[in-house]
Amino acid sequence: MGPLIPTFNVSPALMVLATAAGSNTITHVNDAAFWLFKEYFNLSIKGIFKKWGLFLFIS
Repeated sequence: MGPLIPTFNVSPALMVLATAAGSNTITHVNDAAFWLFKEYFNLSIKGIFKKWGLFLFIS
């Protein structure tokens, strides 16, 4: 994304924050631990979203 910063005319700090926020909030879809945790504790998708969010918050 670095070379695209001048193209979009956006603050580099804003680009860093946007990248970091995206990498920390939407990790569950591709995270094998998310699905293992769901299956091991026999949770619904709704239940695992609640628990996984709390797990990421405290870690």
